[in-house]
Amino acid sequence: MKRPSFFKKFLEYLGITWFLHAYMWIVLTPWFFFALNFTLEQYLTWVWQAPIYALVTNYPMGLLIERFLPWYRKKIRYNE
Repeated sequence: MKRPSFFKKFLEYLGITWFLHAYMWIVLTPWFFFALNFTLEQYLTWVWQAPIYALVTNYPMGLLIERFLPWYRKKIRYNE
């Protein structure tokens, strides 16, 4: 069996949520804000404050999602 590459191990180490966060903040958020007619000032305020809030509270959104995903899956399974 082939050894996993350094890049693959590095991705595993960082965790996929880090990339999802980066993609969300850099690519997706501006579209939502400008589509909803937010001003640039409001957008920058949110983009700078939300990650700081996440760091200060030590409970970023990725962890929140990871924490409640199993519960949500179970909920879906039992509702079928």
